[in-house]
Amino acid sequence: MRPKHAIISLVLILSVLLILFQVHGDKTDQTSSATAKVFLNDSFTLPATPDACYFGDFRVNIKSGTRISGTIRSSWEVFFFIIDDAQFNLADAKCVQFASSDKVFASGAITSYALDWTAQKEDKYHFILLNRSTNDASVSVTFWTQT
Repeated sequence: MRPKHAIISLVLILSVLLILFQVHGDKTDQTSSATAKVFLNDSFTLPATPDACYFGDFRVNIKSGTRISGTIRSSWEVFFFIIDDAQFNLADAKCVQFASSDKVFASGAITSYALDWTAQKEDKYHFILLNRSTNDASVSVTFWTQT
């Protein structure tokens, strides 16, 4: 499969999963009265692309002040970014620009990460995982909002 087709396929699959989790993702925290709404809970392989651009992109509409928590685990170092829609449109299909554009949030190279982030404005945000290594990365992600 060509890289461009693989990206399109991955985005379509993840979009369907995201819709399913938005509809069926509510769960109650057993230790408190708070409710966590899971909007992404998935595992996938992010192919090695040291000289190309292959990334996982999860698009989510988020209101200002919404707190997002989550975990990312990967078998190899990946980069995690959160960028808004305008930044994504500038960097779309230009892997290098993900590393150089102004980002809302950037983790650096990670194999494990605990996210605790609050949106400063209402926008469509792109949660991006980028694998620039020479090894495919097995990645699992879970993101939720807490109310």
